[in-house]
Amino acid sequence: GPGQRVGLACRRGPQLIDSLLAVLKSGAAYVPLDPKYPNERLAYMLADSRVDLLLSETGLLADLPLPQGLTRVDFSASGAELAAYPRANPPSHVGAADLAYVIYTSGSTGQPKGVAIDHAALGQFCDSAAVYSRLCAADRVLQFATFSFDGFVEQCYPPLCMGAALIMRGDELWDAGQLAREIVEQGVTLADLPAAYWYLLAKECAVEHRALGNLRQVHVGGEAMSVEGLRAWHAAGLGHVRLVNTYGPTEATVVSSVHDCQLLDASDAFGVPIGQAIEGRSLYVLDSAFELLATEGVGELCIGAEYGLAQRYFDRPALTAERFLPDPFSAVPGARLYRSGDLARYNQAGALEYVGRIDHQVKILGFRIEIGEIEASLQGLPQVREAAVIAQPGAVGAQLVAYVVPTQGQRLDTQALAATLHRVLPDYMVPA
Repeated sequence: GPGQRVGLACRRGPQLIDSLLAVLKSGAAYVPLDPKYPNERLAYMLADSRVDLLLSETGLLADLPLPQGLTRVDFSASGAELAAYPRANPPSHVGAADLAYVIYTSGSTGQPKGVAIDHAALGQFCDSAAVYSRLCAADRVLQFATFSFDGFVEQCYPPLCMGAALIMRGDELWDAGQLAREIVEQGVTLADLPAAYWYLLAKECAVEHRALGNLRQVHVGGEAMSVEGLRAWHAAGLGHVRLVNTYGPTEATVVSSVHDCQLLDASDAFGVPIGQAIEGRSLYVLDSAFELLATEGVGELCIGAEYGLAQRYFDRPALTAERFLPDPFSAVPGARLYRSGDLARYNQAGALEYVGRIDHQVKILGFRIEIGEIEASLQGLPQVREAAVIAQPGAVGAQLVAYVVPTQGQRLDTQALAATLHRVLPDYMVPA
C-alpha cells in the first residue's frame, strides 16, 4: 500500500504490465530490477531503497541474496495457488504525494542513486504526453525501452491511459532491419527510440529503400539527435512521418521539451534543437549567479514544474537540496526548479539547443552514465592505482574508453578487468 516499495523483476510481456499496474493501484512504489544487472548492483538497490516486498517471476534473481526479513512473492504461480486469493476488485487509496516508482540512475560517487517520482508527477506527465504525442485509441505504440529506464514510462502509461495498444519488444534487442520489419508487421503507428537506434533505422531505410507501414510518428531521445540521421531520414523518403526530438532527465519525469523536426538545415554548431517546454514544464537558461541569460547565451538548463519533478533522491537529502530548489520565477506556491547540469542556449527562433554538460556525465545508447561511478569501480580494484574514463566518438555514437595505471608490481590483464567490472556494473557501463 501507500508508503511501501516493491522490488520488481520480470521479463517483458503481459505479466510485466499486470504487475506494474497492480503495484501502482495499491499505492506502493515499484523499484525496477533488471535481471540482466549484476547481482552486486541489484543487492545494493534492494538495500538502498529498503523495499518491503520482492515481486519476481519464476527463475529470476534466484541466487540474489536478500536483506533479512524481505519477503519474495513469485507471481508466476499456478492457477491452484492463485485460487486461494480473493477475486474482489480491491479499492485504491493512492494519493498524489505517494511515490509511484523509484528508478536508479548512475551516481558520480560510485553507487547508483534512486530518483523518486510520485503519482502527481506521473499523472501530469501522462496528460502532457498524450497531447504532444497526439495519442488516440487507434494507435499501436512500440514498447522499446527496458522498464529500468524511464523511456519505458513514456512508452507504456500514456498509451494505456488513451486506450491504445502496446507492442512489446521482448528481451531480444533487434537490429535495424528487424526493427523495420516489426514496425510494418505489427502495424506500429508510434515509436519512441534512443537516438543511436533511430540513426541506424534511418540509415537502414535509406540504403535498403524500406517503407515503414502505418508509422505516423517517431520520438527520438536519450542522447543528442544527429543531423546526419535527420538527413538519412529524409533521404529514405520518410519526411511524412512526424519526427520529434525529445529531451528530459529522469528527475523531471521523462520528457521536458519537444521539437518537431521538419527541416534539413538544422545544422548549426549545436545540432538539432531540443525545442519548447511541454505542458506543465518551464525551462530556464541560467548563469552562474542563477540569473536568466539573454538569447544565445550559454548557461545551465533548469526545469521548473508545479508537479512534474521528482519528489526527491531516495534517502539523499543533501543531494536533493543541491539539485532541487525553490523556483524564483514562478508565482505558484511550492513550485521547484531542477538543476539539470546540462548546458543549453536559446537560438534566435526561440528554440532550445543542447550544448553539453557541466560535469562528466555522458549518454551511451540513451543510458545516462556518470563517469565517476566507473572510475570508482576501477580504482576499487587492488591491481589499479589510478583510472580515468572518457567517452569518445564511435561508429554509431559515443563509446566508453578506460585508461588505467597499475599498482606497482602488478601486470594488467584488460580482459580480466572488464570481466570484474561486469560483476558490478551493467553491460552498457563497461568500457570497450
